Amino acid sequence: MIRNERQRAEFIAAVEALRLEGPYFVETRLSRQRGPFWRAVKDVAAGQPWWEIRYFPACERYAWAYLPEGSGPREFAWGHTPQQAFLNALWQQPASSSDKG
Repeated sequence: MIRNERQRAEFIAAVEALRLEGPYFVETRLSRQRGPFWRAVKDVAAGQPWWEIRYFPACERYAWAYLPEGSGPREFAWGHTPQQAFLNALWQQPASSSDKG
């Protein structure tokens, strides 16, 4: 797994820069296809809406993934930077009822 403390600190700084709501926890995981990755997840009680952001340091292309807060089916949005993944998630969200003429 990933053991680089500098990289962990940079990951946390990137998550903090997005100013996502709520406390969160950080952990490392392993993906079969993309290798080890950092994961930040909103820390909530079971059944509550949550968000998740991932960083795959071994990937040169689309290393960041963001799952917006919510319940129900959602998909990760990908990007070269955490900000790009976040903005791509906004584009993927369905229009709210107030936006529908």
